[in-house]
Amino acid sequence: MNTKTKYCTNLVALIFGMICLCGHLHAKAHESLENFESDSVGKLPQGDWKAREGDPAAVFSVQQEGKNKFLSVKDKGQSVQYFVKKKWKLSKYPCIHWSWRVHDFPEGSDERVRSKNDSAAAIYVVFPKRWFIPDSVKYLWSMIVPVDTVIRNYDRFPMQVVRKGDKPKGQWVKEMRNVQEDYKALFNRSPGNPVAIGFLTDSNSVGGGASADYDDIYVSDCSEKAAEKATEKK
Repeated sequence: MNTKTKYCTNLVALIFGMICLCGHLHAKAHESLENFESDSVGKLPQGDWKAREGDPAAVFSVQQEGKNKFLSVKDKGQSVQYFVKKKWKLSKYPCIHWSWRVHDFPEGSDERVRSKNDSAAAIYVVFPKRWFIPDSVKYLWSMIVPVDTVIRNYDRFPMQVVRKGDKPKGQWVKEMRNVQEDYKALFNRSPGNPVAIGFLTDSNSVGGGASADYDDIYVSDCSEKAAEKATEKK
């Protein structure tokens, strides 16, 4: 190989390496799913949303404090589950993050007992259907059930308690869960890619009402860089 050819070969290798490095440096550590900033205050959020059982407009609305918009849920016994289609690759973004705050807990609730199965706040991650029924992981803020408790009232819809108690009441709290690992632990198999997320604040079993807010739902590669994103808004 002559000197000129060797120089050109090395130059090509250097350029290719720089392109790969730039691509790596600019790879996104996170991706937003919902932050409600483009939605109208007092209305339902825009997008491919669907409610299960009941009228979402009676329970859900986008509200605003200062410059921040969020999803507000005020339940008086309706128990409306509200889902929006959101797809992402778990291999790229295995972690989900969100912010929530609870104003009113359903008094006397206990998610371990079907007749008392109400939650101040819950977020679902929904997976593709198997045998015509989708799987889901439901993350709870419970009044009395200990953190890390897994509740299996319904086989295909396990519930994972991530926060317990009425403190800090009325304050935003950030959460992060590795959905991929949680699914494996709950179902004893590897998951497909999620197809939707959902929200539920309910008090239909025990009565008395419940209210909570949700915001800044995003997915990430679980890195420290992604965790820093959680400090941007709240």
